[in-house]
Amino acid sequence: AWVESPLQLLSIIEAHAAGIVGLETVVVPRAGAQSLASTVAEVAQMHLPSGVRIASPQLSFPRRVDMCAVGDGFSGVVQWWLVAQRPERVVVVDDGLATIEMMRLLALPWAALTRARAAARSRRRIGRWFLGLLAAHTVRIAARHGGVDVFTAMPVPADLASAVRAQGIGLYIHYFQWLRAQPSPPVPDEPTIVIGSS
Repeated sequence: AWVESPLQLLSIIEAHAAGIVGLETVVVPRAGAQSLASTVAEVAQMHLPSGVRIASPQLSFPRRVDMCAVGDGFSGVVQWWLVAQRPERVVVVDDGLATIEMMRLLALPWAALTRARAAARSRRRIGRWFLGLLAAHTVRIAARHGGVDVFTAMPVPADLASAVRAQGIGLYIHYFQWLRAQPSPPVPDEPTIVIGSS
């Protein structure tokens, strides 16, 4: 499993605990992401589900695998890996609202996996669009053979859920059951809690 954010890390562990990704899951954090590094350190102190191992941070996917779990389908690292390796099975986990946008694009027959807000010079934008198109094509081919699942805690509109399933993509909704079952510190006395990130 390749993770680039704290939410992706937690979602991968949830997917493993739910039996979506298999019996053994090696989580590879992307090197250089400070918020991810601190989350990895915290999660490593928890009681991880049996079969989960967190590897050392790396800059790219470590090797060829037949199955992968990813969070950000718009990531250039993820897209290059999908196009080059053409995995038989892909599990997509949450990366915030980008997960919903990715599902929306995959439900369309010829849409490329490109961020709506991405701005670049025209040549670079064309390159990103082409890579996003190839990555989407790779995922759609795997979906036709039952090889793509989305594991999300995001609210998925019924019409989008139907459209995604019509493409052969499995859709699983979760509520962070593994995380909720972890022992937690005492609740702060402060009645108002402000959270400053996703």
